[in-house]
Amino acid sequence: GPEFEPLIDDFLSVGDKSVVGGASRSVKSFLAIHASMAVARGALFFGRKVLPGLVIYQAGEGARGIKKRLRAYRQYFAVPKTDPVPFELLQSQIDMTG
Repeated sequence: GPEFEPLIDDFLSVGDKSVVGGASRSVKSFLAIHASMAVARGALFFGRKVLPGLVIYQAGEGARGIKKRLRAYRQYFAVPKTDPVPFELLQSQIDMTG
């Protein structure tokens, strides 16, 4: 079959769709944000190599909580607000069934 190109080594590949799912309060949003910001910044993800690029993050549970988590990420990893990060947040739900 066709070869795949890793986006995050042994975790995500380029051109594929991914969904992070799990029980409430299972830190899935933090995992998704960490992976997304690693791609947007070209930073390691738990020691894994990352192919940097634009991230479009769809906040299915609402943007208010995600914005808090994004601020926490920037604070924890010392990413200044002035640093341009190619990360776009979609704040409304989308229909993925069609």
